[in-house]
This record gives sequence, C-alpha cells and structure tokens, in this order.
Amino acid sequence: PDEGAAGQTLALLLAGNRFKPEASVVGDGGLVFTGTKWLSESLLYTLATIPPGAAPGARTLTVYNGDGTSGALPGAFTVSADDPPYVALVAPADGSAISGLVPVTAVASDDIRVKSVSFLLDGVLQDTELVFPFTWKLDAATVASGPHTLTARATDDAGLTSEASVTVYKDPPAITGISKLGSPFRLKIAGANFLAGAAVFIGGDASPWSN
Repeated sequence: PDEGAAGQTLALLLAGNRFKPEASVVGDGGLVFTGTKWLSESLLYTLATIPPGAAPGARTLTVYNGDGTSGALPGAFTVSADDPPYVALVAPADGSAISGLVPVTAVASDDIRVKSVSFLLDGVLQDTELVFPFTWKLDAATVASGPHTLTARATDDAGLTSEASVTVYKDPPAITGISKLGSPFRLKIAGANFLAGAAVFIGGDASPWSN
C-alpha cells in the first residue's frame, strides 16, 4: 500500500534501482521505518509506522545506501484522514416488541481498529464490550411499558465515535376485537396496553381517526 492512517503499521515494498544490502528508509512527517530488508537492487521490504495524531498529507520517502548515496521520492506515501468507525444494530429489529431477556447485538468496523462498542438504553450507558461479538442482554422486566431507544456506540483508537439506534416497545398495544356502533357510526376496539392519548389509524390512512 502507498497510503495509511495514523496509528497504523504497514508492510511496504519499495521499488527502485541501485539499492544496496545495507540500505535504510527514512520518511518525513514522523513516519518511522523498521525491519528494512534488502531483497534485490530494485526492491526493499520495510515496516512503516504512522504515529497517532499524524496530520493527513503526502510524505517523502528517502532510501539511504551505506556508501553515502541516497534517493528520494516526494509524495511516495500518503497519510489519510482517520475515518470514524462504522456501527449497526442487527438485533433487535427497529419497531419490535421486547420481553424477557433480549439479546442486543451490534456489528462494527474501522479503518484501523474498533476499540469498544457501548450499549445505551434511552441514552444511559448499560454495557461496554471490547471484543467481537459485540452483544449485551437487556432484561425487559427492568424497563417501563412503552417505547425505548437502544443505541450502539462504536469508538476507535483515535476516540472517534459513531452511533446506531433502534426503537423497541415493551407491552405494545394489542387489539383483541373490534365492534361497530351505530348512530353515529363508531368503532369499539378491545385490547390491552392502551394508553391515554392513543391514536387509531385504519388501513393506509396518513392521519388518525378523530375522536
């Protein structure tokens, strides 16, 4: 590769000519090269370490032979900006009902490393996992009836974070029967877990029925 992010250590192959067995590699902008091996007069192997906090941008690499000769290539390597991690909640599904012990599972990735994944319930931290699989069990008996927000927050080594959230429901309303009342026309809906202020939608109506 000719590109990497702060905090990474990468194996590089440098192509050129007139490399000597005792050749060494130096980079500007804080790049550190170790373990350089001479493979041939036209190929070197080396490990490049990009320090944490390194500024994005092009770097010049210079090869020094033991006889005092050297050659440089400006822009040979680029330090890229560190991207925040990716995270997604894969269970439970958005809009689902919860009961009992509910596995809450997230997937996360990063261009360098995912340091941790934290789980939040209604904005309050509940658990932090450091290794895959990133999962936590929610005891639905400990939360009130109604909607709740579950959030997974991924953090990388640079402290960058990303979040993903779903809404779940404990004791969602359940309809057990509907009867028609006349003069004027009305519907009587029987069920459970109805709350004050509940709205009734019929079919694909965009707005709830009045009264």
